[in-house]
Amino acid sequence: TSDTTPDFTISCESGATVSLKESTTTLGTGVCSSSTVTITSSALSGGAHTLKATQTDVALNVSADSGNLAITIDTTAPTITSVSSDKTNGSYTTGEIIDIDVTFSEAVTSTGNVTVTLETGITDRTCTFTVTATTTGTCNYTVVSGDTSSDLDATISGTINDTAGNAMSNFTPTTGLAA
Repeated sequence: TSDTTPDFTISCESGATVSLKESTTTLGTGVCSSSTVTITSSALSGGAHTLKATQTDVALNVSADSGNLAITIDTTAPTITSVSSDKTNGSYTTGEIIDIDVTFSEAVTSTGNVTVTLETGITDRTCTFTVTATTTGTCNYTVVSGDTSSDLDATISGTINDTAGNAMSNFTPTTGLAA
């Protein structure tokens, strides 16, 4: 999750006080109404955390620790690490297909199409792809009569999020297609 203060719903005995802990640090408490309680954690730093819960019933009996709950806090937005092609730098004729490979810093999912816009002269050309929980996406650009570029460069656009829900905001690749 990208939420640094996530909510946890814990099964418990009615009337019991439930404590959510990481090691010996209490992250939140709540009183069980019915058979569950929802506790909002105090702020967690980015990274992996192992949490446990205990409950103290109305007779002041304290339960053993619950099983471990592993959670990872990820607040870092994904980026584009490279845009490349299996085709070498050179001249291509009308109708030839050039694959455009986009590599992301972590697994991402797009909402709708990811658009690659290629600097191909007077009229820029596009190709699109979608991604679902993967680090790469590929589209195919077909050379059209009149396309020309001494330094074929690409820009990327779309709605892209990592598995924690962080939205991509920087679409400038570390290594571009022109390189």
